[in-house]
Amino acid sequence: MGIQQSAVSLVGNYLVSAGGATRYTKDVVKHYPGVFGGASQGCTSYTFALDVRQDAGHWTRIADMPGPCRETGMAVTIDDTMYVFGGFSHSEPYAFRDGYRLRRRGPEWVWDKLPVELPWPIAEAGIAVIGRRIYLVGGADFYAEAGAKPDFFTDRSRTGEPVGTSLLVLDTADLGSGWRQLAPLPGTSRFDQALAAVGNRLYSLGGINRGRDVQPMLYRNVVDCWQYEIDRDTWSRMPDSPAFANASAVGWQHYVIVLGGFRYGETLLLDGRRLEIYTAEEKKLEGEKDYGSFVQRSVFVFDIRNQRWGRADVLPEQASLPMTAVSGDRIFVLGGEGGRLWHSDTLQIGAIEERAGR
Repeated sequence: MGIQQSAVSLVGNYLVSAGGATRYTKDVVKHYPGVFGGASQGCTSYTFALDVRQDAGHWTRIADMPGPCRETGMAVTIDDTMYVFGGFSHSEPYAFRDGYRLRRRGPEWVWDKLPVELPWPIAEAGIAVIGRRIYLVGGADFYAEAGAKPDFFTDRSRTGEPVGTSLLVLDTADLGSGWRQLAPLPGTSRFDQALAAVGNRLYSLGGINRGRDVQPMLYRNVVDCWQYEIDRDTWSRMPDSPAFANASAVGWQHYVIVLGGFRYGETLLLDGRRLEIYTAEEKKLEGEKDYGSFVQRSVFVFDIRNQRWGRADVLPEQASLPMTAVSGDRIFVLGGEGGRLWHSDTLQIGAIEERAGR
């Protein structure tokens, strides 16, 4: 099954993928007739786990994710417990506020609904962990406005909250206190950003902007990058990223590694200027709806020490917004858009090596 926007995280030695959606289903419906609620494609609550210690391991179906089926990439693990928040679907209420956790109890996998909700509906925010605290940066509300089809909004939520620049924190040791708001991101409102935690800092790198404050409303690349220091509750600007969106990130030692992505035709700069970045040939491909030409295999590396961007070996298969996790010196890159099946069925595994001069 190809998959996009599932909730992916490492729980112990298992890579878990919960929910998500696909358009090209291979033979999964034959094996799992109810995977899309009786439809031939769509979103699902099915959850699978892979023991990453086994080179020839197989994905095993485990307990379904509770609640309405959804697309979401907002998942992290603390102490072998996976936490999943929010997300979206193409039916009302479109975006969600609920949260769940997944744990192993003996041989069984067990889900619990968390006794805390997000302060407003959030989809496709950046998520990271420092200590026992979970941080959500930006994101979008997804809903239908003024009779139009549902879409993403980063400038403000349906209730007027600044969803695309918000910074929220949840202390998993004190769930009763709920989510708290911290200093908002001073940059461009964004969702589908590449976010990672390294040490006591968060790194927000690029993303997508789509809001009422920039007309006409289009998906645009965001390039302004920021670091947040949790001890001071302050943001500071970093060098702009290359022009990409829909990338995923992991933190490793003193690096943030940014994987895959998609290039939109316009880039929105922090000062409000809009830059067209497609060549004449790329504009022709866009007009022909050859969107696969803009899906990336790139792997960028941001060196925190000297605040510089570099490149690493490219992905074997292109992927827009793949789901990522890191364990030791291995990066797991699952699914995403733009692969052989459009929604990719591929698990790519990378080995991190520092090499002199790179």
